[in-house]
Amino acid sequence: MAQSQEEIKHNAESLNQFKMDWYSLKGKVAIITGGNTGLGQGYAVAMAEAGADVFIPTFGQEGWDTTRELVEARGRKVEFMDVDLTEKGIAINLSAVYHLSLAASKEFAKQKSGKIINIGSMLSFQGGKFIPSYTAAKHGVAGLTKAFASEMAAYNVQVNAIAPGYIKTANTAPIRADKSRNDEILGRIAAGHWGEPYELMGISVYLASNAANYINGAIIPVDGGYLVR
Repeated sequence: MAQSQEEIKHNAESLNQFKMDWYSLKGKVAIITGGNTGLGQGYAVAMAEAGADVFIPTFGQEGWDTTRELVEARGRKVEFMDVDLTEKGIAINLSAVYHLSLAASKEFAKQKSGKIINIGSMLSFQGGKFIPSYTAAKHGVAGLTKAFASEMAAYNVQVNAIAPGYIKTANTAPIRADKSRNDEILGRIAAGHWGEPYELMGISVYLASNAANYINGAIIPVDGGYLVR
């Protein structure tokens, strides 16, 4: 189909808008619950690497020194707050997400900008095994992400979720040690191996940056192709 001269000009002007500094988080503060251990620590380091200062509300002081070293080594500031985020089952995995999203949304609406990045799971898409309350909660995270995305779009706020696949962490060590379960999981991962925590860092920075301003309400799997099988 032929394009008019106006369309050609508009497309060229649109493409010229792209700037690599859209990916920078300089001047921003990233609030990362549980950012002192595991995947949360990876998100904290990723945000710092991209230029953001970091605030970490978490229960317990495990990992504070290591996280502080990792963030400050990148020239960024980090502060911690010891709060009780250990409600059980659906409470911690869903209710806490709702209340934190609501609190953040009120402030973001005032400033007419902001990003909320929730953490889903493969169980945001599937039924899973043995953990129905966790599955219900992670399905709920997907729903909350879409609901907040719809409501907050008018305030220039984007709400998305990352759905990690099977990643090598302390929490997954027992599963990896169970040969039959490990083999079952590996048989479904198209990449043929478990993911590493650093492989979630790029998507977290992208969703937090201006480069992702037109992504809203997405649940993005980072799973090595687990869901395609």
